[in-house]
Amino acid sequence: MLVRWMQGIKYLLMLVIGSLLMSCAPQYETRYELTPPKTAVGLQCLQPCEAKAQQCRSSCSARYDSCSAKAEQQAKLEMPQRMQEYELAMDVWRARYQRYLQDKMFYDMRRDQARSMRNMCMSTPQNPRACPRFDYPHWGRPSEPDDKPIAPTLASETKRIRKATCQLDCQCDTQYRSCYSSCGGGVKPQQICIRNCN
Repeated sequence: MLVRWMQGIKYLLMLVIGSLLMSCAPQYETRYELTPPKTAVGLQCLQPCEAKAQQCRSSCSARYDSCSAKAEQQAKLEMPQRMQEYELAMDVWRARYQRYLQDKMFYDMRRDQARSMRNMCMSTPQNPRACPRFDYPHWGRPSEPDDKPIAPTLASETKRIRKATCQLDCQCDTQYRSCYSSCGGGVKPQQICIRNCN
């Protein structure tokens, strides 16, 4: 039992240390250095690239706005069901929390009673070894229920649906770089440190 407990503690420490190291590690972002074509034909070729990229961004933004509006309408339709699910989850949570409070009260009573008996025995003039050993198990302590459910709101539901259904990244920049390269321009990727840089 002790070996398993020690292994669990060791595993938990490794997770904590690993996450701390990851949060301190440098974070990089890929940026692109664009070199214009060297010929007049190549430079002229770039004009449609820019126009297509601008059209792509405008179209992408319009689609995202439309999708966001639909997400809000969908959220309004789903709110009654979400609220009903929330109320059911709250009923379950309340029942578990009440059970936890009762179990904790009985646990505390038994613990205090055991301590009291031990202290009373120790205060009498006799061999202290004859007193029962107070070793109330900490592992028997009742555990608190999971976190309280969070009430849904129109904003939170809209955000959830938008995240699942709407796409803002339409690869316009990728298409532009491809067009730029096809016109004879240079596209050089660079890894730039943006956080935790030394």
